[in-house]
Amino acid sequence: PGDNGLAVNARINYPKGVALDVSTGRVYISDTYNNVVRVVDPASGIISTFAGNNFEGYSGDNGPATSAQLNYPSGLAFAANKLYIADAMNGAIRAVSTQN
Repeated sequence: PGDNGLAVNARINYPKGVALDVSTGRVYISDTYNNVVRVVDPASGIISTFAGNNFEGYSGDNGPATSAQLNYPSGLAFAANKLYIADAMNGAIRAVSTQN
């Protein structure tokens, strides 16, 4: 709940990781039990899904990030215009471009 609404009204289920993109001010949050990563736009305060489709699993490499399946996304880190997601229950690190 809360996608495309104000972040202060959103429900996040077990946030395990937070990362700040210092170049844009966007805040990325691992919404772990919903199997997604959310992003908050600093100018508008709007939260939306950045990666994951709410279903646990492993799929979606090289496709749209919001179509990918994640399983217990936890730690988040930035490097070279990519957000790296610790996809814990899949034992994988997933990389998603932060460039539009």
